[in-house]
Order: sequence, then structure tokens, then C-alpha cells
Amino acid sequence: MSNSHDARSVRYEIVRRQLQRPVPLGLALLALLGWLSVAYVAWSSDAQRRALHAQLDGIEANRRQLIADLEGQQQASRNLAELQFKIQAEVAAREKEMLQSMQQQLAKLDEDFASRFKEMAGLEAQLLAARQELAELQEKLAASRRELSAPPEQPAR
Repeated sequence: MSNSHDARSVRYEIVRRQLQRPVPLGLALLALLGWLSVAYVAWSSDAQRRALHAQLDGIEANRRQLIADLEGQQQASRNLAELQFKIQAEVAAREKEMLQSMQQQLAKLDEDFASRFKEMAGLEAQLLAARQELAELQEKLAASRRELSAPPEQPAR
């Protein structure tokens, strides 16, 4: 054991002497600074990675919300199109009903007009006949008046 203990002691002594020299000491400090820099960069990049993941999660949540909003708007657009179609169909049906009703009323008014026109033609014919009869009666009246106003004729002797 003394050999291994001596070998260790010798190695330890060599390392201790080497570290007392300025170049190895400077290299050791530079190595320590390098490892500290690596640790800081690793910690910093980990923090940045976490921040980027959080930002990415927020962006993903916004994307999902935007997709949901878009789907809602598309559904509302489809509903609006369906309602507009139903309204147009209802308006067309009511316009058709109104047109048919108005055509029926117009046909009835045409029938009434034709009936009254025939009645008026009959009344005009009666009026014409009555005027002719009146003219004849006026002529007879005038003749009767002339006879009455004429001096009586004396009997022949």
C-alpha cells in the first residue's frame, strides 16, 4: 500500500506544483469561466426556450380561438343564407297568392262590368224607345192642340 500511497502523493505533489505556476492557474480560471459561461448560456437558452414555448402556446390558443370564431361566422353565414332563401320563398309565395287573388277580383270586376254594360245597353234601348214614344206623343199632343185651337168649322148650309 505504501507504493500506491507514494504514487498518489507524488501525483498530488506534481499537480500542486503545476497549479502554483501562473499559466496552469490562468488556464484553470479560464476553464472555470468557460464552464460558467456554458452554464449561463444553457440556463439562459432554457429560459428563452420556456418563454418561446409559452408564446407558442399563446399563439396556438389564439389560432384555435380564431378557427372557432371563423367556424361560428361561417355557420352564421350559412344560417343567414338559409333565412334569406326562406324569406325569398315566403315573399314569392305571398306575391303569388296576392296576384291570384287580384286576378280573381279583376275577373269578378270584369264580369260585373260586362253585366252592367249589358244592363246599360238594355236601359239605353228602353230610353231610346221611350224617347221615340215621347216624340210620337208630343206630335199627337201638338196635333190635338192645333185642332182645339182652330176655329170650329161652320156647318154648310
